[in-house]
Amino acid sequence: MKKINSTDELGLEIQKIRKEQKMSRKSLARLAGVSERTISRLENGELIDVGITKIFFILDILNRAIEITSSSRILTLDELNQGKTY
Repeated sequence: MKKINSTDELGLEIQKIRKEQKMSRKSLARLAGVSERTISRLENGELIDVGITKIFFILDILNRAIEITSSSRILTLDELNQGKTY
């Protein structure tokens, strides 16, 4: 399982998986019901506000899914100075 923290990382991971599966952007776009430009912009980190439904369709085509796990919150400098830990 790979932890993804941004839409840039998500786009790069989608591109990697798509290429591993020897699938063109055009094919992925057609199967997912989005434009080829959407796939291109997502993979290149140019598409910041991607609808979650689009992401679900794209990941489903690539036989991938989103898994929600707990994440540690990063402490602020003030919290660290106060001795807080999580």
